[in-house]
Amino acid sequence: MRRVLNDEQLESNFHRDGYVTIQLLKEHQLEDLKQLIRQLNEGHIESSTEAKSSYKLSFFNNDLAFKQKVFETLTAFFQPLIDQHLHQYKPLIINIFDKEPGKGEVPVHQNWTFVDEDKFTSVSVWIPLVDVSHANGTLEVVKGSHKVLCKHRSPTLPWVFDELNDVLKAKYLQPFEFTAGHAAIIDDGILHWSSENNTPVVRTAVQLIMAPADADTIHLYKAPGRDDTQVYKVDPLFFMQYNMKDIPEGYNVIDRKDIRLKKLSESEFKKVIAVQNPDIAYI
Repeated sequence: MRRVLNDEQLESNFHRDGYVTIQLLKEHQLEDLKQLIRQLNEGHIESSTEAKSSYKLSFFNNDLAFKQKVFETLTAFFQPLIDQHLHQYKPLIINIFDKEPGKGEVPVHQNWTFVDEDKFTSVSVWIPLVDVSHANGTLEVVKGSHKVLCKHRSPTLPWVFDELNDVLKAKYLQPFEFTAGHAAIIDDGILHWSSENNTPVVRTAVQLIMAPADADTIHLYKAPGRDDTQVYKVDPLFFMQYNMKDIPEGYNVIDRKDIRLKKLSESEFKKVIAVQNPDIAYI
């Protein structure tokens, strides 16, 4: 498997747990980032898609020019910083993520499959602009759930754990609690969630979904009524223009897979996760 992180100890921890946390931004860099985001949002009109969500995510915006500006501006800001930690990674999606007070729960999920996970690992770098805890809707993960649940994920495929949402929130999801300037780097296959923001202050974060520079970017699509799932080769522009569950028109099918998914019971879930996280067997 191609390496993910430059630091040997972080690399070992990442493969064991499915995530690491790092100090990414110095105080002046954090202030620069806040100013950049204010400038990006100036004059920006909330789209109808954003308005329907309980949180504001730039991915949901219908304005392609706005999303391209976010991508280009934040790539220029973050790439030199990320290069100090990740081993030759490129951004695929960059999100500005705002949770207003009393809003913003994100369902339990895994991120989509962006690369061939037999060879490569895509990651999300999650950078909050404020101190975070469960109270304001921090990111929460199930340690060791990467690589063992399902490597084929897309908005047209069901989750194997979606009958366990309540028990996962109650027993298994662990919150990241750290100060602004820190970041979490998570395997896109890790199970994660975030609660609503129960503080009076907006919780803003930036998410960078990144892939190895030498990996093809893919997207899985299962058409209604078909047994097979098509694998498309795509690019960052695809994700800026993409409407969930639409067929990826204009992109080439490079593979087809027969993907059969089985819903997990809690006992089955614990047995699977214990491969990477033995302590979970005793919860």
